[in-house]
Amino acid sequence: MQRDAPVPPAPSNNSGFASPELRLACGLIIALAAVSMALRPLLPVDETRYLAVAWEMWWRGGFVLPWLNGQPYHHKPPLLFWLIHAGWAVGGVGETWPRLIGPLSALLTVLSLRQLMRRLWPQQPGAAELAPLLLFGSAYLLAYQIGVMFDVLMLAALSLSWLSLHVALCRNRASDWLLFALAGAVALLAKGPVALMYLLAPMLAWPLWRPSELPAGQRWPAAVLALILATLPLLWWALAASARGGDAFREALLFGQTLDRVSGTMGHPRHCWFFLPFILLLPLPWSLWPPVWRALRRAPALLYERPARFLLAPLLLGTVIHLGVAGKQVHYLIPLLALSMLLLARLLASSSRVLAQARAIAAITGLLLAGTLAAVSLSLRPHYPMAAIGAALASQQEQGRPLAYIGRYQGEFHYAGRLQSPLTGLAPAAVAEWARLHPDGRLLVRAKRLRLDSTSTPIAQFEYKRQPLYLLASTEFIAGRAHAVEPADPPDEGSDPID
Repeated sequence: MQRDAPVPPAPSNNSGFASPELRLACGLIIALAAVSMALRPLLPVDETRYLAVAWEMWWRGGFVLPWLNGQPYHHKPPLLFWLIHAGWAVGGVGETWPRLIGPLSALLTVLSLRQLMRRLWPQQPGAAELAPLLLFGSAYLLAYQIGVMFDVLMLAALSLSWLSLHVALCRNRASDWLLFALAGAVALLAKGPVALMYLLAPMLAWPLWRPSELPAGQRWPAAVLALILATLPLLWWALAASARGGDAFREALLFGQTLDRVSGTMGHPRHCWFFLPFILLLPLPWSLWPPVWRALRRAPALLYERPARFLLAPLLLGTVIHLGVAGKQVHYLIPLLALSMLLLARLLASSSRVLAQARAIAAITGLLLAGTLAAVSLSLRPHYPMAAIGAALASQQEQGRPLAYIGRYQGEFHYAGRLQSPLTGLAPAAVAEWARLHPDGRLLVRAKRLRLDSTSTPIAQFEYKRQPLYLLASTEFIAGRAHAVEPADPPDEGSDPID
């Protein structure tokens, strides 16, 4: 493989690893994670669903095919679940390790993007210090990284992928390409094929951002080979899981998901302008900071900077694709937010006064967010007694009683109760027949789907999502003391299973 002259290393500066901006960015992540783990309950339906999938894979002893409530689960690739299993293998089943994955991913993102900025603009060390602070000083991402979710994990893998791709394209060494292939494989296993557009864009834009001191060189054979290697782990998993999940699972995993997401039939169908308000909301508080608006007047000049084109390529491609895809969620924009903050850091970094102000704004944002999180978490805890509900269901299953949930069940209580049998989801119209067929059964139902006579005696009652949740015997419905009804308000069971 041809080797080109190396890019000159980034000049050293007296900030080093322990720069104030880096310490502050990492401190914000750690502080908010600590508040979350100490006070915040795991929230339905997303966090509880993903832990339910990890738990069901764990007790089954199968780590290829994901399961949810007794059914193969095809909506997400396996990396998050595998990471949860790795922690459980060391420290036992619990929620502490799964809740650390997001903050640890955020810290890896900080370090990777800082180093990427140092490579892109070696003569502007302030940009490298400011970029992570802008990103995790954004209230949305700082809050989002505490969740048991996929997007910050993917961002960490993408950040390392971008860094390793820049190194590989500049130095053209086999070891660098292997590192890029590994990081790319992790990104694909984290969130699926959506990561490909963020990997491909800067690769295809190589002629536009190539450092002028480097010869053009022949990069395409190595780049294509590395990209193929990056896709192999995801492809292996998809084929292996499909072989275990059956024809319907194979069809949904390999073909149905992509088409349904593009059309919006899988969930969250929204117009192309859905994202427009979030252009200002996601970067808060920076979108309220006057230096940002002054800096944006210089944004067109970035088109003429070769390093900026490395970031502009995935930013523009990702924007176009997300606008065209019907299925939309706000957190899909997290990689685009990261790329935008890197470019904004480049525009702002020329002023030392801006660096001092940015530290103060980020610190205030972190303090306000931590205080808000603490207050909200304390108010939420009484309304999400997940352990108590899970324990009650586990007790019934240990007695061999069939369980059903009236409404749409998405595994909310499976992890909390360490359940090893599914709950049957029932529409209100189907409850009477199910109760007749399972006279020894138990039904879990929220108050909005229930009418109780004064003579009815629930087995258990919980305060859940600010309304009662009842555990009732089938005999209550058979005797007519309880009646399942359609709720008057729209369903609020949570988001669709894809996210």
